Amino acid sequence: MTKTWMNDDTLVFFDNDCIASFLWIQRVDIVVDLFGTRIRIPSEVIRELERLKHTKSGHTVYRDLQRFMSTHTYMQVSMPITSDIYEMYQRLIDGHCGKRMGSGEASVISHALQEHGIVASNNLKDVEPFCSKYNLELVSTEDILVAAVIQKVISFEVGEKTWSDMVNKKRKLPAYGFTGAWERLSPMLETACTGE
Repeated sequence: MTKTWMNDDTLVFFDNDCIASFLWIQRVDIVVDLFGTRIRIPSEVIRELERLKHTKSGHTVYRDLQRFMSTHTYMQVSMPITSDIYEMYQRLIDGHCGKRMGSGEASVISHALQEHGIVASNNLKDVEPFCSKYNLELVSTEDILVAAVIQKVISFEVGEKTWSDMVNKKRKLPAYGFTGAWERLSPMLETACTGE
């Protein structure tokens, strides 16, 4: 699918693993600088991250999420249990649309479907088939970091360091590293930026 997310105002719905990659290293500013008011985080994802607040290393991640959400209140989205979003969410977590999904992934996909939004997730194995099936655009941490360099939000060197910091915090990223991600994605994303 063509990457159009860099040049439009489509809402971007973040799954736990994607937003947490930036929270763990205290660089959520990259996401904000790239997406601004387009960022949405479902309540189910926030509840998943809330589990970290009682852990030795994760409590700062949850604290930073709370601080982040308190200054960007428009970002949290919920689903009424009588809504189409909730109905789709239930179908996804119950496995009626294929493989059963976790609540975070299911809520992100349900919101993105209803709002014609973009899914931001690193859980490509589980999420990509649904995104393909429902024609949803999918971005991951590596897309975001490469785009941040292209858009001059960060330098290439900061992109490399950010990737390394994420790996050091046990974030699951491809083994080819930031340079490999750059070589793989930058031609496509540069084209998306210029609209050519």
